[in-house]
Amino acid sequence: MQKKILIFFILYISSVFVINVYAQQAKADRYYESLAYSKAIKYYKKAYKKDVENQVIVKRLAESYRLIQNLDEAEIWYAKLVEFPEVDPMDIYYYAQVLKSNRNYEEALIWIEKYYRITESEWAKNHLTDMNYYVRLSENTEGYQIINMATNSEEADFGPSYYKDYIIFASSRKSEESTDYVYPWDEKPYLELYESEIRDNGELFNTQVLTINTKANYHEGPASYSTSENVIYFTRNSWISVVDTTAENNLKIYRATVEDGEWVNIESLSFNSDEYSCGHPTITSDGNRLYFISNRPDGFGGTDIYYSDKNGDDWSEPVNGGYIINTKGNEMFPFIHENGTLYFASDGHLGLGGLDIFSANETSPEVYDIVNLGSPVNSSRDDFGYIIDKEEMKGYFSSNRPGGQGDDDIYWFKREGLKLIGTVKDIADQRSLSEVEVILENSEGEEISSFTTTDEGEFEFRIAYKKDYKLIVEEKGFAKREIDIEGTDVSNYSIIESDIFLVTEELAFTLNKPIRLNDIYYDLNSYNLRPTSYNELDKLVKILRNHPDIIIEICSHTDSRANDVYNFWLSQHRAISVADYIISKGIEQSRIQGKGYGETQILNHCLNGVKCSEYDHQENRRTEFKVIGYVKSSGLNLHADNIRTEEDEANDDIPEFLSAYLDGDQSVLQDSHGALNDFYANYSRNKNKSIAKNVLKYSIVAASYRKMYKAQEYANRLKSRGYDSKVVSINGFYRVIIDSSESFEEASISLNIAKQDLSKDVWIMKHF
Repeated sequence: MQKKILIFFILYISSVFVINVYAQQAKADRYYESLAYSKAIKYYKKAYKKDVENQVIVKRLAESYRLIQNLDEAEIWYAKLVEFPEVDPMDIYYYAQVLKSNRNYEEALIWIEKYYRITESEWAKNHLTDMNYYVRLSENTEGYQIINMATNSEEADFGPSYYKDYIIFASSRKSEESTDYVYPWDEKPYLELYESEIRDNGELFNTQVLTINTKANYHEGPASYSTSENVIYFTRNSWISVVDTTAENNLKIYRATVEDGEWVNIESLSFNSDEYSCGHPTITSDGNRLYFISNRPDGFGGTDIYYSDKNGDDWSEPVNGGYIINTKGNEMFPFIHENGTLYFASDGHLGLGGLDIFSANETSPEVYDIVNLGSPVNSSRDDFGYIIDKEEMKGYFSSNRPGGQGDDDIYWFKREGLKLIGTVKDIADQRSLSEVEVILENSEGEEISSFTTTDEGEFEFRIAYKKDYKLIVEEKGFAKREIDIEGTDVSNYSIIESDIFLVTEELAFTLNKPIRLNDIYYDLNSYNLRPTSYNELDKLVKILRNHPDIIIEICSHTDSRANDVYNFWLSQHRAISVADYIISKGIEQSRIQGKGYGETQILNHCLNGVKCSEYDHQENRRTEFKVIGYVKSSGLNLHADNIRTEEDEANDDIPEFLSAYLDGDQSVLQDSHGALNDFYANYSRNKNKSIAKNVLKYSIVAASYRKMYKAQEYANRLKSRGYDSKVVSINGFYRVIIDSSESFEEASISLNIAKQDLSKDVWIMKHF
């Protein structure tokens, strides 16, 4: 009997326990499903204490903490969640995102790799392709002054926008007009629009509520003011029932006009829908195009950026901003500058964590250059709502980064201009020149500033974005040097570098004085450049860019070993290899000659038949350059009489089938991607059958795709690595081109460099 009582008691306690857990979880589920995440957390945590193996509870705790932006707690619960035997790939994705937001980048990459193995996601692939992205994006810490606004509250303040001489923004702070209702999601007051006056230092003051609301349970969020129309466009959610907290809560865009200081004629825009949200409007300066975000079903992911053009009193059907701007993640808070630059926030592009701020400049129709603004504008947390003034020097953005006054805060920033730095050097021996005056002029020829170089020959100026300048140096014993500095519109640049190489008067007026290039190496009995030579040759390229007036000859020499004819042939091809590399970097071919001297200019005693050490032989195996003339525009009125005006072709025989291809028969060698294979790509042409360069074009193709967006995504990644990549459509495919030349020789140089750098198949494609 006692045994039966004991069993009954155990079963009773167990059933009470199960019922209690179920009751706690059921209550939590109701709050969770009605988006009341803060309340849901309280009951899920009670249920978890009694059932730690319940994966549903762990997942909803992780998601709830993430959605209310408590990322430290979210990381803890996602770490528990991903340890379960069967995990949703999206849980891994969100865990990686939370780790990034908490600056645990290396741990995040581990889980991004796991996510990629499951999904082969392009987002994950981008992270794994550029695993040090967070270092690169964190390096740009100069050039900005950033201040947290004193007008921020303990609640959320975000989404600034220009409004006449004011800033308007959204806030969940309490005002006299605020109601006692709170938003169930995070138990915060509903958002209202506020306006603030602007001090000269950017600080906001005299903040007052901008009353448009006529009902209690509205969020009124980011807005945009059209000066040309005296109209404000703003975000407002559907009305939320006080009784039914599960009511649909879509966002819509409204417009209102100002009459006698009052907002009147409030109306919903025609493209709004009860089926999806539209919000975060930004209007162009002429009032004719509205950019906004939406989760319309035709998008690429969470929320995408769309635009609609004004059509009389109505608006056109919204157009998606495209795959280059939009991702499978969320694009939000667009701002269109009057110069056409689109700024927006995204968690789908490669960033530091959460939402990062990006700029998009249209380089050709529907093709954009996307740039992460980097640190300090972006942080590991959410950074968004970026606006900037007409001069693109000052503005505001929103962030929930640590150290703020509340939830989301508004920050003022000032771009301190570009830092223009460089070193003045003697072109002959690379010696830095101290106490040299460098003058900075504007585009009108007016002197702005001057700088006397340091002991290390260094100078530094502050210049504005998108302005043209000129550097001038007139130093005794040297020819006058002028360098044009073209304005840059790259949003996240903070430093540009321009060294100044001076030519001595002796060198300037005494031609044919050889200057040795160090560290130019070739394989034995080969004229192919080693990769270790590129650094030294890039210095020469820089000299030629900084001195567009000089014409040089590349001189290659051998030691006395091997016969005279072979040494001359080898040195000639080595000189051409160097010249081709320099030309491939954009230096005009008319300014470069390559000439081999074989063993005719031995520097020491190591002549034919003389036994010498390897060290002595190495002294003779050298590459030099010498100034042999000046282009007429230099002002020196000098030029070399021996500059060739016609190209001297020196190549091997062209096979018949290759000739047919080059003559236009596309079917002879064309593979499925219309490309020449590696054999033909490296095949030289015959000097007796040279091909007119004004007809043919040879491009280095890094990849070929059937989908344009795939090609553009890869081109953008290559741009971030310094390649001048672009997408072209040829033969029905979208090719990512990183370089183009007018001869196989030049293209082959670029091809070899690209192969070594990209570690993948690249090829040369001939086209017209």
